[in-house]
Amino acid sequence: MDFIKIDKLLNSGKDSIVYDSHSLNMNKETTWYHTSLQRIKSNSFGGAIILGTSIDISNIKNVELKLKRSEERFKSVINQAPIPMMISEDDGTIIYVNNSWIEVSGYTISSIPTIRDLLNIGLTNIRDNIGSTTNNASILTKGEYELICFDQEVKNWD
Repeated sequence: MDFIKIDKLLNSGKDSIVYDSHSLNMNKETTWYHTSLQRIKSNSFGGAIILGTSIDISNIKNVELKLKRSEERFKSVINQAPIPMMISEDDGTIIYVNNSWIEVSGYTISSIPTIRDLLNIGLTNIRDNIGSTTNNASILTKGEYELICFDQEVKNWD
């Protein structure tokens, strides 16, 4: 029982709090819990009835940790690649560019957050052929491109 969290609930004026916590089990393995504390009833003497529920979320936390480690390995491999690469969501939001991309083009995610921004800033010859309304990365799959770099140098990209 986490008496500090119960005290926090009682003194906060809120009706409930939710939090994740962990502890070591007898095998010295970390067990994660998702806990909800709900104030059911308070009395005029400062007492209260608190309903607390906890569920073991260790499997979820372990999967999240494995996924994070996998993502870190993936980004490390992409970052070490000698060719410029970017990763975008289906909606055109650019979520990652590797070091080679930044070195060659000068663009970072903050300067080109979407494929549409890339078309409008750096790939104007493609934009002129297909229009600037698309945000689909599939247009960048084949062919030679004229890239206007961040420093305004023009490079042919194949």
